[in-house]
Order: sequence, then structure tokens, then C-alpha cells
Amino acid sequence: MNATIERIRNEAKALSPDERELLLVTLDCDLHGDLGVNEVDESAKLKRLREAIMVGVEQLRAGQSAEFDAEDIIARGRARLAAKQAAAHA
Repeated sequence: MNATIERIRNEAKALSPDERELLLVTLDCDLHGDLGVNEVDESAKLKRLREAIMVGVEQLRAGQSAEFDAEDIIARGRARLAAKQAAAHA
């Protein structure tokens, strides 16, 4: 495992279970929404993901979080999937 992932894992251990869940959900949303599907430079994607993780960890530590809404996440995921499937069939 590389050093960055190990550092992130160690820092995540200091978070509460709710904070870890929120961090994972936020990262998933960021990864599929903010990073852009068409980016081809893998190192740029990795850099942006690392930055997003660190921002999320700092926000959680500062108490800046939102309520976890599983239904909203599911709905957004289904909408993204439907859009992707529609684009593939167009």
C-alpha cells in the first residue's frame, strides 16, 4: 500500500463511525461528480482526489458536516446511472 493511502487510513481511524461514513459518501460523490469523467491524466485525478480527501477530513474535524441522507444519495446515484445508460444508447 502506498504511503498516501496508509496516511489517509490512519487519519480516518481518528474519526467517529458517522464521520467516516460521511467522508466515504462525500468522496464517492466527489469522485463521480466533481472530478469529471473525461479527465485522462491519471496523476491529475489522483492529486485532486487526495486534495478532496484532505479537505473532507479537515471539514469533519472542524465540525463542518451535513446529515447523512441515504435516500438522497440513492436517488442521485440512480439519476447518474440513468443518464449514463441513456447516453450509451444514444
